[in-house]
Amino acid sequence: LGLEHRLVTKFDLSGIPAGADVTAATLELYQYEWDGDAPPHTVRAYRVTRGWVEGTGVDQFQSGHLGVSWEEAANGTAWSVPGGDYDTSTDFGNGANGIVASRALTTTDGAWQTWDLTALVAAWVEGTQANHGIVLISVAGDWSEHYFRSADHATASTRPKLTVTYRGGGGEEPGEDTTPPGPVSGFDANATTTNILLTWQNPVDADFGGTRVLRKIGSY
Repeated sequence: LGLEHRLVTKFDLSGIPAGADVTAATLELYQYEWDGDAPPHTVRAYRVTRGWVEGTGVDQFQSGHLGVSWEEAANGTAWSVPGGDYDTSTDFGNGANGIVASRALTTTDGAWQTWDLTALVAAWVEGTQANHGIVLISVAGDWSEHYFRSADHATASTRPKLTVTYRGGGGEEPGEDTTPPGPVSGFDANATTTNILLTWQNPVDADFGGTRVLRKIGSY
């Protein structure tokens, strides 16, 4: 990744149930090498607006390349604009400019670089935006390169990760708690000559509202 190289990636979100409320989503890429002089790059994440085919990692000017490249979204299918088709107008919390997240990369080899994609992933899960993945674009920095592990790297623990936190889904309203609180426990009554002392333990459920004691006057 550098001023003349961009990175596109996409994650399968089919495991997130319909109706889920996405509360956090973080993209993590493992930087195994940085090559160049300071300062490192500032990299923005944008939503890709059309489908593409994963490439072979071979430059498009070499024979045998397949899939996505600077010029093409798929072999023989050009991007509308070289470098990729991406959203430059949706407000993902950074203004109506399409920027989903932005961060200054570090120069540390063997370090994870992260982007907060919560707003975009929420839109994908809600179905208001099509999931064609993201493109990472360097907007500041020298003529250096940042190198990241890919999804097919032999060390699975260093492959790209998208960690999504959500609640609800599967037919429930987002965050809906359908389990009632537990009952009180340890109820005891001790009578004296003037009163009756009642003691008990309330359940620890977060949605427990309280205990009401009813007294009957007269005989049963």
